[in-house]
Amino acid sequence: MISPQSVSVGTAATGLAGEEGNIFRFTLAHGIAMVILVGVLTYL
Repeated sequence: MISPQSVSVGTAATGLAGEEGNIFRFTLAHGIAMVILVGVLTYL
């Protein structure tokens, strides 16, 4: 599960404040890809 709080804390710690939306979209895309990959492997 992707926690918006973790994204906010990470962006604040790395000086990327204001980029939360971009980082969340990037993470979400990779999460969806991983779900599809695991689903395909489970199906096989």
